[in-house]
Amino acid sequence: MKTKSFTYDGRQLEVRAMSNGLRCEVRVFEGKVPANGIKYEVTHEVAIDAVPWDLVAELMNTAQGDFVRWSDWLKEEKKRRAANAYSSN
Repeated sequence: MKTKSFTYDGRQLEVRAMSNGLRCEVRVFEGKVPANGIKYEVTHEVAIDAVPWDLVAELMNTAQGDFVRWSDWLKEEKKRRAANAYSSN
């Protein structure tokens, strides 16, 4: 298993790349629990064909970036909804 730790909004998170023999799965975790429902996969065959690029590392960077972008969007959406609810009262 390959891991990459990062902090977001005070939360300790980890991107994990795990192999089941046929493919590699990448997900973001908070502790032992997936931080969201998104996972990224690549078969070992495709990863090997992609040399010299490290597709697993790229998927790990994508997973982290997507998690941060989604979390930022979600925070802003909650603010917008709260503001809209307040202004409609």
